[in-house]
Parts: sequence; C-alpha cells; structure tokens
Amino acid sequence: MSTIDSYLKALLALSGNEQLATPRQHLLQGINDDDLSELLKKVVGREFARGGLEDIVSVILDVIARDPASVNGDGGCVATASVKSEQPHGDDIQQPSAEDEIITINNDPGTGQPAVEKRPTTSSSGTQIRKRSRPNKTPVAATQAPSARKVTLRCSTEQVIDDKTVPPIEIVYYKGWDYDDMKKRIYLPFVPESNLGALIIQKFDKDFLSTDRHVSEWGKLLRLRDRRIDKRCCVNFQVAQRSDMAIGATRETEQACRRCVDLKRLCARLLMIDGVIKLVFLPLPYDALHDVDADDMEYWVSS
Repeated sequence: MSTIDSYLKALLALSGNEQLATPRQHLLQGINDDDLSELLKKVVGREFARGGLEDIVSVILDVIARDPASVNGDGGCVATASVKSEQPHGDDIQQPSAEDEIITINNDPGTGQPAVEKRPTTSSSGTQIRKRSRPNKTPVAATQAPSARKVTLRCSTEQVIDDKTVPPIEIVYYKGWDYDDMKKRIYLPFVPESNLGALIIQKFDKDFLSTDRHVSEWGKLLRLRDRRIDKRCCVNFQVAQRSDMAIGATRETEQACRRCVDLKRLCARLLMIDGVIKLVFLPLPYDALHDVDADDMEYWVSS
C-alpha cells in the first residue's frame, strides 16, 4: 500500500465522527505538501453521488469565501487549489520557485470525470507572490460559523427557512409501554414552558440549529417529513451528520441510538403516532439510567 493510500485509509477511519475531528486535523497538518497534493488528487478522482458532490462544492466555496484571493480572476470554471504555507514572522515577498505548484481541477471532456493536473506556478514580469510559512500553533477542528437565523425548537408556528414554508410539528416524549395495555405506548406532551422543556430546547438548538447548514437541513426534514420518516434515521444523522444512508438507519424507536449516547446529544426521530407524524424524543438506554426519572435531563441525554 502506497503512502497516499495509507494516509487516505487513516483519514477515512477518523472521518464521520465529530469526536475524532481534532485527531484527523492533526494528521492532515502532519502531511507534507507533496503528499497532501497527491491525496487531494486521489480523493477528487473518486466517483460521488449528486448529494456528495453538492457537499464537496459547498466546502470548497466556504474555503474560497474565507480566502477570496484564491479565486481566478478570469471568471472561468476552473477551480485551483494550492498548498499554502504561512510565515509567522513578517510578510516576506518572494518570487515563486520551481517547486511551487498549483492543482487544477477540471472536467475531462472525454469522460466527464474530474481531471486533476499539477502544474508549476508562473508569474508575469514584475509580479511578486507573497509566501508565508504555516505558524506553529495548536490545531483547531474546523467549525461552521454560527447561524444568524433565529430558528428554534420552541417555535410552534409556521416558519420560513431558505425561502420555503416549513409547517410546525408536534413534539412528544416517549415514556414506555402502558402496563394496563401492553399494545399501547405512552407518549408525554412536550411543554416548552416547563423546566425540562427549556433545557431540551437549549440543548437541541445548540446541537442541531446553531449553524446555517443545520438550520437548512432541519427545514428540509420538516418539509419532507412524509419521505424522511422512511429513512429510519434520527435528527442527529439527518441534520447534524447530513446523512440518510443505511449506516444511520436503525429500527430503534424506544431508546436513544448508541451514536447519540456517545456524542451526548438528544436522540429524536420522526414517528407515526395515531396517523400523525410527530417528533419523538427517546430516553437513554435502560443501562444508562441511574436513579433518574423522565423529568430529569439526565433521562434524555448522557452527561
């Protein structure tokens, strides 16, 4: 197995889990420039479903937005990505060396697949390039900017998200089976004004409605509830993880899924109750409950 394949395998093992974001960032920052460029070529060369391509483009656009200077001035459809180094002491002005490269990503006209070309940088006479080395600082996991949109679980009326009308949804807690009628499940009403309701709202908004991307996915979940209910995925997968693939599916409808427990997040999912799709909060697994009842926050999320 080549070095690049080894890097890719290790990075994939650290992906998809927010708790491993920092170790993945450490590994990425330890890869030299040449290997990082080859890794980019390897990743871009893969085939992706439409949704995956949209996610990739979104990430690239976010990077460009943070660094407008990386955008080509000719307005063409060629995306360039170069390995930058930052210098902590001063802003030395240097001419590009022969080792400096630019990765050019474009569609191969013959196959329609992304083609990646690595070429040396060039500059016209008198043009100078500012080259900075990377500062020696503690790596920080990538995060999204906080959302400026005031979307909250507390809202019980119709909302507009991404210029689309989003109907409200009834929220309940799952309490357990009715011992007088073992064919019937007990669902408790969600009361936003209660102490528990306020804590649930605060935690839910922080985990699932704190960024623009999460708000958009939440809007889709509510608008497309008739289809999303069949995905058998909790809100964490459909909003935070942005995944409705089989890896997030589970038939568990009586207790929080293991991923939400591990991430210390509320576990809620769409369920059909008496002919109505509702958002249902699920309690922690029985073995995780210790002398708490349904009125305690510790009954619904691990601490």
